[in-house]
Amino acid sequence: MRSVRWSHLRPTLSLPVCACAAGFLFRVAPIGLVRIIVSALLCGAAAFACTLLPVGNLIRLGAAVVVGAGVYAVCIIVSGEGREEGWRVLRRLKR
Repeated sequence: MRSVRWSHLRPTLSLPVCACAAGFLFRVAPIGLVRIIVSALLCGAAAFACTLLPVGNLIRLGAAVVVGAGVYAVCIIVSGEGREEGWRVLRRLKR
């Protein structure tokens, strides 16, 4: 019986190359990584600000999710990180 080698599935996280759990590699430009981190921080800050609203817990949770996702989407679009994905979505919608 053949032995199975799992060593190729170990993630190796280094900039600008990142590995996902499935074992394939993708490259992230340092400026792209900075844009993504800044977008995530702004998303978190907006979501946290919503938790300070003087309303019920469920309403605060819903507001935090909607506002955080909206801020993240706007940041990704404005920074240009989502440009290629946006074009792909538009092409698929035109079909």
